[in-house]
Amino acid sequence: VGTTPGGANILAYTAVGSATSAAAVTPPLANGATCHVTVRATTVSGATVSATSDGVQVDVSPPTVAITVPTSSGSYHTTAATVGLQGAAADDAVLTSVTWSNTVTGASGAVTGLANWNVAIPLAPGVNGIAVTAIDAAGNSGVTALEVTRSASPKITITAPVSAATLVTDVSRLILRGTAS
Repeated sequence: VGTTPGGANILAYTAVGSATSAAAVTPPLANGATCHVTVRATTVSGATVSATSDGVQVDVSPPTVAITVPTSSGSYHTTAATVGLQGAAADDAVLTSVTWSNTVTGASGAVTGLANWNVAIPLAPGVNGIAVTAIDAAGNSGVTALEVTRSASPKITITAPVSAATLVTDVSRLILRGTAS
């Protein structure tokens, strides 16, 4: 195992006898480093054959993900049955997915887009815990959360002078009575 094809080894060859497979643990590799694996086989007569990989990039950094609309703070209040979210995600390698989940309803799904994404999420009445997760090609994940409180819309009822939707009158001043809940 080395950082260049055919270059100096950071992990020496390990003899495995007649085994057809083996595993080895490398020393810690820097994030972003490319690691090349060379497999060498030696026959009973002493002939050696080797093959080197094209390289594997080390990725231990999680992607970043942020909610920017309707707010970048940690909480939001609405009376709507859904909340529209927009945001951004990024990774130092390859971003593969961005998903959402609502911890109250159990609903989840994929957003539209990756680097710049959006989604409409159904809400339950009360406090909804919304998580947005970005995952990269190495399986690293980054998460951001938003607490969305869905309140009931206030109900307003006019009770006097009439409860009808329209009123025709010849007076210039009305006294209205009603209820709000």
